[in-house]
Amino acid sequence: MKKIIIALLICSSFLTINTISAQKKGKKSFAGTVTFKISYEGDIDPQKIAQLPTKQTTSVFENNTRSVFPGIPRYIISLGDSCKQIILFDIPGSQIAVISNKEEVLESIGNLNYTYEKTGDTKTICGYVCTGYKITITDKEEEDSEEQTVITYTTTEIGLNNAINSTSTPGLEGFPLYSQLNANGIIQTIEATEIKKSKVSIVDFMIPTSYKTMTMSQLRELQQQGSDDEDDF
Repeated sequence: MKKIIIALLICSSFLTINTISAQKKGKKSFAGTVTFKISYEGDIDPQKIAQLPTKQTTSVFENNTRSVFPGIPRYIISLGDSCKQIILFDIPGSQIAVISNKEEVLESIGNLNYTYEKTGDTKTICGYVCTGYKITITDKEEEDSEEQTVITYTTTEIGLNNAINSTSTPGLEGFPLYSQLNANGIIQTIEATEIKKSKVSIVDFMIPTSYKTMTMSQLRELQQQGSDDEDDF
């Protein structure tokens, strides 16, 4: 079940402020929001499905994204050019910003091998013509692990270059507007339903001053301490 959840997060993370001012010459940067619907099929506990997101709204500016999941107190910010990820947890009595720098991001996905193969077809989504890819994900460290397959359709009209995917699917060309993951008997589909060009504030990609910042390692230590305290009762 742990691998299933990781796989779902990977897929979700496909659809997640440039720290460098340079842009591709002659290419106008997209700024706006993309709304996605998320659905699940297969052998999964209905109670677990009820806890998973069914909608995602992603603000995009250049190679940077901020994803919000209604009903879930978590926001994911991806700074593509610096390969940095920030997860904001907004829970009663505690606002925490967990920062993963480039080294930590690469370490988290370093044991995974991504293979990209064009499917040869296209799909028009919300007016954008998207190129189809088959993504194969394998675990380098576990030879007996099950291969994961993702069918995705991407557009190069959103994002400056491949760096927009640096924290999730490094090397994938284009911003995914459709992704379907099939792993361990579960199918997760994420598809854009609305794309709006609009002004995006730089503040959306910053950590609010009210949040306490920490690294992913520090968060794990806190979680471990909480688990240990529960064991004492």
